[in-house]
Amino acid sequence: MTLRTISLHFPAERQTSPGGFSVHRFNDDDDARFMDPYLMVDAYTLSEAFFSPHPHAGFAPVSYIYPESEIGLINRDSAGTFNRVAPGDMHWMTSGRGIVHEEVPEMTGRDARGLQIFVNLPRAQKFMDPGYVFLGAADVPTWKGEGTIIRAVLGQSNGLTSPARVPYPVRLIDIELQPGATFEQELTATENAFIYIFEGDARFEDGQGITELDTFEVVATHKGGTRLRLTGGRQTARIVLFAGEPINEPVVAYGPFVMNSMDDIRKVMEDYRRGRMGRVEPTVFGADHRPLQLPTS
Repeated sequence: MTLRTISLHFPAERQTSPGGFSVHRFNDDDDARFMDPYLMVDAYTLSEAFFSPHPHAGFAPVSYIYPESEIGLINRDSAGTFNRVAPGDMHWMTSGRGIVHEEVPEMTGRDARGLQIFVNLPRAQKFMDPGYVFLGAADVPTWKGEGTIIRAVLGQSNGLTSPARVPYPVRLIDIELQPGATFEQELTATENAFIYIFEGDARFEDGQGITELDTFEVVATHKGGTRLRLTGGRQTARIVLFAGEPINEPVVAYGPFVMNSMDDIRKVMEDYRRGRMGRVEPTVFGADHRPLQLPTS
């Protein structure tokens, strides 16, 4: 098996905003398209109701809350979904032809930490009915041993297979590496694969040398190789591996909508203006810093 080599290596962009939201963000590159089928990743901290209810169409917003996060999120959408996304949980929302949603911290003034991920959908799925897939922390297949913890949130890794069945299959693997420990991932030769380090440091091995990786850095790999290898560095590393078969279709993004053409964008914009995506009233928080209404399960 041939080891993957590095195609891009760069720091995620740090953005801060008033209102309890800070993020390290990276987007796909229009020329390299190294993330396809992923579109964007936000590694965020959220402590206030920063985002008002808003629409999406044509892709899948995915929330993964770090298992060590202090709190989780409350998710609501215009299809009637109302649930808690707790630490370690994953919530995949297929926006399809259009949906309105809101995610807020389950308690203001405390930090929810995790990933907001945008996964593209192929044209055949862009106008499907909205829906969601939820995976609780207890159901995430996990392997622990030899200085390594692997959580297969989506897809497969080292004999683990996520039970989450999503419209477009991808890999989202949460990895913890102690100093000197090793993680390897088998890939198909055609998958795009990239990693993000949100804590600590690690080393990327490609068979010819070692590249030092630090906190908040992103590494994309060349296709062709069928194995990716990482080794723990000086500090315990928390790493997320993203991979998937590229869709290889035109991407036209306009605000919260991702389609294949401007004609499609105009259609979903009109649907939103006419209320066809439904609506969600903003969450109201009580004196105890919690939403006035909570999910029953």
